[in-house]
Amino acid sequence: MNKCLFSSKKQNWETPQWLFDKLDHEFHFTIDVASSKENHKCRRYFTEKEDGLSQDWSNEIVWCNPPYRQRSR
Repeated sequence: MNKCLFSSKKQNWETPQWLFDKLDHEFHFTIDVASSKENHKCRRYFTEKEDGLSQDWSNEIVWCNPPYRQRSR
């Protein structure tokens, strides 16, 4: 496993908007299950406090991007 993936204490790296837009164009996500109030990508979302990973996702098209560190382009 790449050690870089775990090299930061920060756990709220935001998905680049261009990447989300590209994927959303194909999949039409309805809910972001691992986000914050500041970085959610869908109208409906769960924050860490709501523990989106334990919520019911029935009838949803789920966007779930785990924390990661973005490299410079």
